[in-house]
Amino acid sequence: MDRVIDGSLKEYLAGLGEKIPAPGGGSATAAVLCCGISLHKKCLLYSSSNFEKESFKNIKLSLDQAIEKALALIDRDREVYLKLNDLIKDRSANKDEIQEAYRDAASVPLEMIRIVITVLDLINRSIGKIKMIFVSDIMAAMSFLEAVFDSALIFVEINLKSIDVSFKEFSGFDEEEIKKLREDFKRIGIELENE
Repeated sequence: MDRVIDGSLKEYLAGLGEKIPAPGGGSATAAVLCCGISLHKKCLLYSSSNFEKESFKNIKLSLDQAIEKALALIDRDREVYLKLNDLIKDRSANKDEIQEAYRDAASVPLEMIRIVITVLDLINRSIGKIKMIFVSDIMAAMSFLEAVFDSALIFVEINLKSIDVSFKEFSGFDEEEIKKLREDFKRIGIELENE
């Protein structure tokens, strides 16, 4: 199977808008995640003189790793969704195979949530050090990350409904943690607006 990330953006968007099972919303969410991380990295690079050398190096490395993970999820989402789609159509597929495929389908957006949490922490550590000219870019990155967070939650929950597993049981996150993350988005957004 060809890797989506090796094709052109034009090809990807054409496929996203076609009547084919994948790429779909999950891979699009991963692509938006890549955009948010990359925008934060751009702001970081242009503001490097405002950071201690070691801190800058650590944040940049963490962002590079996050981008690589997010890029891989674009293709991983397509792979798990196509497998699930095939199993649902296959009348000979057993229940355990289908349940495992739903778990795999839920694990991809869950990984997106984990990456968002990591990047949100990195942005939090960068506030006040990003050059003023790039505040709008970091705010856009925050908007992308919040959209990814909300979308990924929906995709995890939808897949879990088919296997009757709770979000907390599957993800390890409880409602309070999700609420705190939403509050972090608001708080960081307010801090950025006040820069």
